[in-house]
Amino acid sequence: MASDSLKQERIIKLLTVLKERDQQFQQDRQELRADFLVRGICEKEVDGLLDDPSLFPKTWLPWHLRWDAICSAGENLAELLLEAEKLVYGETSAHINLAQARTFITKSSQDGNK
Repeated sequence: MASDSLKQERIIKLLTVLKERDQQFQQDRQELRADFLVRGICEKEVDGLLDDPSLFPKTWLPWHLRWDAICSAGENLAELLLEAEKLVYGETSAHINLAQARTFITKSSQDGNK
């Protein structure tokens, strides 16, 4: 039972970290975009620059691991969570409880709409 509890804690922590990191990334991205535009860089070039992970050393996430992508992952959720786990922790666990992950994602999405 303790093992299940630890697994649940880990998946909830991972999803929380992903959501918070994505929120910070989006905020950083918006601020940098505004700064580039103020400096006179054309919009198309700015959008290309914002795809550079080196501009966001602590918050960058590949598009498929951003919160919106995780929320709409469907059958790919397990794969994405394992990849996210490797990115965040440097390792993956053997098991992802998809039911717990989906419950957390659904609840988080509903809370975010309030």
